[in-house]
Amino acid sequence: MIQDHHWDEYAGAGFTCWPDGESDSSRAISVGPRSDGGVDGTFPLGQAACFVTAHNPGGPIIDADENDHRHVELLDGIATRGWLWWPAVGGDPGGSHTENGALLLDATVEDALSLAARFDQDAIYVWSATEFELIAHDRSRHDKSGWTAEVGVTRLSRP
Repeated sequence: MIQDHHWDEYAGAGFTCWPDGESDSSRAISVGPRSDGGVDGTFPLGQAACFVTAHNPGGPIIDADENDHRHVELLDGIATRGWLWWPAVGGDPGGSHTENGALLLDATVEDALSLAARFDQDAIYVWSATEFELIAHDRSRHDKSGWTAEVGVTRLSRP
């Protein structure tokens, strides 16, 4: 079970993604939750997308080399399944803690939850045209909020 203080940290976090894998910061999209349920910005996709990471299984910070290895395994798993994805980094609003990950563009929420569980992750984010969701990998918790998305803003940089 996810501890309340960890869940609260996750609920306040977001991600930055790079469309089509480009590192051009002018095309970066930074997405974060909005507690009032509103939507601010443009949703650039045709369906919901899921942010998943393999870093820091179960929450505690682990060695950077091990996180890098886990990230490569995550990308291998995504490639094996043939999913489309964009590079992404998740983290707290101030950017003091970031984790490499992927924004899955054509995987289902169930696919993303399964992948998160495989890498011992507490939760995933699901971004759609109408909401920003935080879903525990075992579905024991689920929060919905609005979102804000800024194009050309790199709120979180790659660790």
